[in-house]
Amino acid sequence: GSPYTVTYNSSSLLIDGRPSLILSAGIHYPRASAGEWDRIFRYIKAAGFNAIQSYVFWNIHEPIEGQFDFTGRRNLTLFLHKAAEHDLFVVLRPGPYVCAEWTYGGIPVWLRAVEGMAFRQYNELWMGYMTKYMRWIMQLVEPSLPRNGGNIIVAQVENEYGYQSEKMPDGHKYVEYCADLANSLETDVPWIMCKQ
Repeated sequence: GSPYTVTYNSSSLLIDGRPSLILSAGIHYPRASAGEWDRIFRYIKAAGFNAIQSYVFWNIHEPIEGQFDFTGRRNLTLFLHKAAEHDLFVVLRPGPYVCAEWTYGGIPVWLRAVEGMAFRQYNELWMGYMTKYMRWIMQLVEPSLPRNGGNIIVAQVENEYGYQSEKMPDGHKYVEYCADLANSLETDVPWIMCKQ
């Protein structure tokens, strides 16, 4: 497709400057085989939706540190391409914590073994790994961004980070870090953060 812009005002998401109503259905790509995605997208379109939202599950893409897997149901770029074929926008939610009733909330288990690690906190180790992961994912999906005619219209950093911002050490600083990281990725799409 042709490049376009996604912005927002106080009442609407704006696609190429036009107010747009987005109706999205949640689908998590690894919960179905790649061969089922077309059928699922047809049902979503038939139900009247014009967008989907999906988490990105870090732990299935990097189950062992430095070893990456984007095969079969893990093929995120194919999933985005198939959604585009069905004229569906995408709200991409790379986390890195996604919850989703998914093992470890999508965080790779191997991160537990990193000495001094504190997940989802203002912790230099965590933020270093998170920054690397987020940059890696957003580079991977670059062809699906609006500036390239792609279908990602919104992205979400972190997930369900509500009471933690009050109760965790430096919770507010961590939220600020998340916002700064999202903005530094220069995706040209609005970023959101889900509060629990």
